[in-house]
Parts: sequence; structure tokens; C-alpha cells
Amino acid sequence: MADLTAAGTGAGGLGTAAARWSFVFVWACGVLQVLVDGSLAAEPLAWAIALPAGLVGALLLTTPGARPLVLARLLWLHPLALLVVWAALASAESVGELAALNFATYLMAFQIPRGNVVAGSVGSGLLIGAAVAWALPQSPDGPALAMLIGVPLGCVAAGVMWRLVLKWIVRSERAHRGSAERSAERAVASAEAIAFSRAELAAIGDLVVPVLDRLANGEVIDAELRTELARAEAAVRDRIRAPHLQHPELMAEVDRLRRDGVAVVLLGEPAAPDQLVDARLAEACRTAIAPVTSGRVTIRTFPANRPAALSVVVQTEDEAVQVQWSAAGELVASG
Repeated sequence: MADLTAAGTGAGGLGTAAARWSFVFVWACGVLQVLVDGSLAAEPLAWAIALPAGLVGALLLTTPGARPLVLARLLWLHPLALLVVWAALASAESVGELAALNFATYLMAFQIPRGNVVAGSVGSGLLIGAAVAWALPQSPDGPALAMLIGVPLGCVAAGVMWRLVLKWIVRSERAHRGSAERSAERAVASAEAIAFSRAELAAIGDLVVPVLDRLANGEVIDAELRTELARAEAAVRDRIRAPHLQHPELMAEVDRLRRDGVAVVLLGEPAAPDQLVDARLAEACRTAIAPVTSGRVTIRTFPANRPAALSVVVQTEDEAVQVQWSAAGELVASG
């Protein structure tokens, strides 16, 4: 999960309208506090710069979208947060909690769940460091210093925890969806296999049931019935052993030859699994075996990456002739 915020989380929730209005509300509360506590009267110029800077910073942080902030926005956001801290420190009478410092740290720390981990961490450290550097010359006691940096540190911790929890949620969701998709794929594959098996059994039943019914009805097993039994057995064997050769026209020719007493054997591997041979190849093979009236015909397919895809060997009492074709039905060898 290299890119968390691309996972439909609204940039950790910070690229949403709700986040934007929340930050604007917090900024408005800060403006009200500056007016009430006299900070604006103490440093009017500083706050005249810092208050708009804080608003722009909030809008930049909550830029709509599901991605981290781009570099151009980060280059603006960090100076704007520093302006807010500058005004807060300039108007502070003593070391203690500063709402404006807290708000500026929000702008930095919440870049972490947004996806700008390095920028948010460095910016947060810079603001907190500036506040500590301002406070130490005043020799504050422990509680005062804790009040100054307690909330900013909590903001950073919240940002880190937010991202870690969000990563865990997204990882769990992806794992769940992946498991569900795999389960669905297995169910579809199983249903397809069952449907194929049923269709294959029905086709085999069409081949063997009529002959078996004749046997069950007590028909005399003569030469004609033995031929029918041999044809049915060979057809079933071919469907199992060479399903890739089950081209209708080719199989009709093979069946005709067997009716006429020609022994036909189908062998070999499919060049492409679960695919019938090319219609041109099937037609070339059918044309080659059509004139045969006796003997033995062996049809064999070859694996992929061979010059020839299929060969036919016709054996009679006098000779054996072999012909080979490519997968596209082009003649490769004959002799």
C-alpha cells in the first residue's frame, strides 16, 4: 500500500468539504478569541497579516481531492503557518497555552494523515521548536512550558495515529475485498466447471445411451452393433483425451471413417488450452482424411512453439503417408 490517499479516503478525510468547513470554523473561533483577549489591539499589524494567512493555510490544507498536497501548495502553507506563530508569540504576555500556535500546528501536523508525511513532520517540528526557543529565555516553569507545547505535541501524535489507523483500515479493507473477489472468482469458476461438466456428460450421454439401450433391450451383438459400440467408445475417449480436436466438421468425418471400418486415433496436446483447433486447420485435416477407405489414421497435435501444429499419418497395407500443417492450416511437410 504505497499510496494510501489514492485509496478513496479523501486524502485521509482532509480533502473533503467537511474538513474544510471544520478548519474554517476553528479559524473563525481563533479570530473571535484574538478580538476578545486583546491580542489584536496589542499587535494589530501582526494579526492583520496572520489572520488571513491562517485562513489561506486552512484552505490549502483542505484542498479537495484524494491525493497529498502538491509541492507548490506546501511551499505556501509552511510560511503561512509560521506567520500565525509569529503573531501569536509577538502578542503573548507570558509562556502558556497559545490558541494560534495550536492552530498553526494543526496546519502542519494534519499534513501527515493527508499523505505529506515528511513535510508535516518537519513543519510541526519547526513550529514547536520556534515556540520552545521563544519560551526558554523567559525561564518558564514546567507546567507553563507543558501548556505551551502540550497541545502542539498532541496534534502531531494525533496526526501520526490518524495515518497509522487509516493505513490499517485501508489495508484491512483491501484484504477483505481481495478475499471477496477471490471467493467470487472461485465461485464463478466452480459454476462454469459444473456447467461444462453437465454439458459434457449430456453430450456423452447422447453418444452412448442409444447403444446401451440397444444392449439393454437384448439386441443381438452382431458385427454392426460391435461397430456402433466401438464408435461410441472411441468418441467418448476422444472427448476426454483430445477435446481441442472436437471441431464439428472434423469429428463428423472421423465418425464417418469409423463407420466404414477405418481405425482413427486422436492424440496430442492443445497448442492453446481450452481452445479448439483453428477452423482452417480442421478443414485441412478433414480434407486429407476424407479419401481414406481402409487402414489406420492417426491425428496428432503438437505443443506450441513447434513448426507444425498437427500431423496426420495414414497407414495402409502398402504405405504410410504423413502430412503436417501449421496452426493456420498451411502445409508444412508431406511425405
